[in-house]
Amino acid sequence: MTGFTLPIPVIETERLILRGQKESDLDALAARDYGARHFGLTAPISYIVPDNARSKALAERLGARFEREGAVMGHACHVYRHPKAEAV
Repeated sequence: MTGFTLPIPVIETERLILRGQKESDLDALAARDYGARHFGLTAPISYIVPDNARSKALAERLGARFEREGAVMGHACHVYRHPKAEAV
């Protein structure tokens, strides 16, 4: 777990990783599609704890690229930008 919460809609993917790589990839893609369809999130970002290699690998498999180091509510994070999608 990350140890902090965000005041925006966030879909937790860490627990999905336990299901297996293929299933977690599909679940994360579905979550990204849901965000585009229902919230207009056409270029979502992931805030990932710097030492969370599994979440970084998942983000990269989904096409996200490291954008910058950042902080969320005082906690360090890496910001990954996902590919743009069309809002439906």
